[in-house]
Amino acid sequence: ELKTLKNYIISAILLIISIYFLPKYIGTYSLIVGYLLMSITSSICNLFMLKKRKIMNNSFLKVIVNMLIISTLCGFIGYFIYNLIKNYIIGLLISGGVMGFCMAILIFTFNIADFKIIMLNKKLKRANN
Repeated sequence: ELKTLKNYIISAILLIISIYFLPKYIGTYSLIVGYLLMSITSSICNLFMLKKRKIMNNSFLKVIVNMLIISTLCGFIGYFIYNLIKNYIIGLLISGGVMGFCMAILIFTFNIADFKIIMLNKKLKRANN
């Protein structure tokens, strides 16, 4: 926990620096950039710490990379669909639904998540009730 706290402090310092220096260049978006830097830095530091202590194996990193690729792809799809629909609410609903559907299909297609376990847990809960 102490190592995780140190990683968080390092990433929080990046957030403070970005909030202090970036508003001159990108305005209010500096907060978004700061949170992005903070999250990415904290995640990478924690993953390296877990890997160093041999708590995490390489298969977990493979899943993370695959999910990042799929999330980025679905984000672009949602962004383009949102830009095609000029109505704010309708565009948001349709693009969000398409993104969620694409995520589910790609995760199922590339066998990233085991849906059999999810279905088995639902059946076990029903049997216990």
